[in-house]
Amino acid sequence: MTETDERLITQLRDCFNAGYQFPQYCIDNNIKKPLFVGVDESQKNFLWEIYAQIFYDKRIDATFALLNGELRNIKLGLPNIIISAMNAKNFSELNPADYDK
Repeated sequence: MTETDERLITQLRDCFNAGYQFPQYCIDNNIKKPLFVGVDESQKNFLWEIYAQIFYDKRIDATFALLNGELRNIKLGLPNIIISAMNAKNFSELNPADYDK
């Protein structure tokens, strides 16, 4: 993860803690198709929270992916049927160029 990625995570976390709704954040910043990639445990759970918020809002098409580990190892108290119904993938299955940064 680059320093720029770390800054973006911090910025998103600050917005989230301030009550900013991420679907609105994406709309305000002209992000139409975001890709949230979880790497370590803390980022994985945080980015999953953002992704789930966008998924249930339904105004934006987003994807959640993992660089390392398996999707079934996400520990959020959700049944696997919910996780598999959401657009969650392994990073190796995706073309990052298809997503807004």
